[in-house]
Amino acid sequence: MSALLLLGLRILAAAALYAFMIWALVLIWRSTRQEADFLSARKITPLWLQIQEPGREARLVQFTQGDILIGRDPDCECPLQDPAASARHARLHHHHNQ
Repeated sequence: MSALLLLGLRILAAAALYAFMIWALVLIWRSTRQEADFLSARKITPLWLQIQEPGREARLVQFTQGDILIGRDPDCECPLQDPAASARHARLHHHHNQ
C-alpha cells in the first residue's frame, strides 16, 4: 500500500509542477501582450526636419516613424544627394517622446 501511496504523491507533485509552469507561462504571455499593446498604442509625435543640401533648395520633411535613417542609400527614409554623406549617414531614434 505504501508504494501505491508514494506513486500517487509523485504523480500529484508532477501535476502540481506542470500546473505551476503553465501558470507562470500564461502570466509571462499576458505581461508581454500588455506591454506590446501599450507600446503599439503610443502616439509618435511627428518629426519635422529641414534638409539643406549643397546647391539645392532647403526642403521640409515630416516623419512619423520611430527610427529615421538618413544617407545616400535609396532605401533610407531621407535620401540625400550629397557626395560627402555616407550611404547610411545617421539614424534618428524616437524614444520617450523625444
